Amino acid sequence: MSSNHDAKRRKTEDGVATDVMGMESKMDRMEENLIHLKARNGQLEASLQRTKTSVSSMQNNISNFRESVENRQKYHEVILRNQKWEYSAPRPSRDYWQSITDDQEEEANAFLDLIEKNTSAMRRGASLTEGMIRVDAELPYHKSLLPHWKEFASAIEQHQHAIKCLPKGEKSRISLVRMDLPDVVTDSLSKALHSTHFHQFFFLRNNLGSSGINFALKYAESNPILEQFFLDFNRIDSKNDFDRLCKIIECHPASVKRLPVSSRSLIFVFLDKALANIIASLSSSLLC
Repeated sequence: MSSNHDAKRRKTEDGVATDVMGMESKMDRMEENLIHLKARNGQLEASLQRTKTSVSSMQNNISNFRESVENRQKYHEVILRNQKWEYSAPRPSRDYWQSITDDQEEEANAFLDLIEKNTSAMRRGASLTEGMIRVDAELPYHKSLLPHWKEFASAIEQHQHAIKCLPKGEKSRISLVRMDLPDVVTDSLSKALHSTHFHQFFFLRNNLGSSGINFALKYAESNPILEQFFLDFNRIDSKNDFDRLCKIIECHPASVKRLPVSSRSLIFVFLDKALANIIASLSSSLLC
């Protein structure tokens, strides 16, 4: 009797052991399947992320292409509108020519030729010399010149469409050298430059007053694509303006900036983002 009971007990134990082993085997397979599912899920997630990245890139390309087409269309519309445009600023009166010296007369003629040439080139989409808008003449300001500045400013405002159509890597540049830029001129230029962003802007010996310096700094501050900005021989007499310039350099999104700045002592400092804090701390002594 006891022998039969022991046999039944062993049989039951063996059966339980077999069932446990079977369950463990099933759990092992389930765990393996789960590992495979997780790996597959990771692959699918990676594939989905690549697809999202690809779609985002395609959307950006489409958006950039659409923007490029729109810019090109606007540019050609402007050029077509300007086919009948004529330079309308009058030559200065006899009184003006009699009021200046022979040397100034030569400079005045050079100024008038240059400003008309650059204005016409911007209006008609013609090639610019070395790709730069450049007006260079050692000339004091006179009210007779204001109509020419206004024509020039109006052309600059339209030139924004040409800049947006430049080939990749090509830079837009403007240089105003040696002529006086009083408030009445910088006011016209400021309105035109509000939406026209050049990569490089050069001011040289312009007798910029406090308002002119404010105009220059405001342009540097508001132009996100500006890479080079020169204020050669334009005095910054205000410590606030000097500090503001340092702050603009420090915070500007462009990665490359070379800004020679003249102080009262005509010390020229080549500023970049890494030096901005140092220059800011030295600005007080530089302006003494």
